[in-house]
Amino acid sequence: EEKGVGVLPSLPEHFLIQVGWVEPPKAPDVTIRAWGLLQQRHPDLHLLLVGDQPYRQTGEPWYPGYVESLHALIATLGCRERVHWVGTVDQPTLHAIMQRSRGLVFPSRMEGMPYVLLEAGLVGLPVVCSDIPAFGEWIVHDDHGLLFPVDDHERLAAAGQARGHDLAGL
Repeated sequence: EEKGVGVLPSLPEHFLIQVGWVEPPKAPDVTIRAWGLLQQRHPDLHLLLVGDQPYRQTGEPWYPGYVESLHALIATLGCRERVHWVGTVDQPTLHAIMQRSRGLVFPSRMEGMPYVLLEAGLVGLPVVCSDIPAFGEWIVHDDHGLLFPVDDHERLAAAGQARGHDLAGL
């Protein structure tokens, strides 16, 4: 166990991560749909969803039924063995996960200041993110990372495929 790290979840050998609230603006549905396509060519590549759904107050989700719809999507696409819910972790654990990950997927529909991009940069983690203004300020396509059109899971899968060996390490 690494210094300062909480209990590290069991991690697959090859994985990418998406970090943040599990909510529509963060677009985990786009990543999951891309995984439905990627699993054919990269069956050993896993996705870790790090974060939890936001709550208005204890027990009252901000987006009722959203997490359940994502679980249904994962089942429909046959990704249950490759998409893993990690939940909320402390900062040292997140950094340990990032250091072992092959890349960060960040398909947000809107963002303010994308701190997770800075965290990824600190550990040298490659990124694939949606082409929104907040990311375009930090990411130069095909230099600092890959950009894909918002809500386009097919282009996200293609970006992952184009850099499959770099990002997935396969």
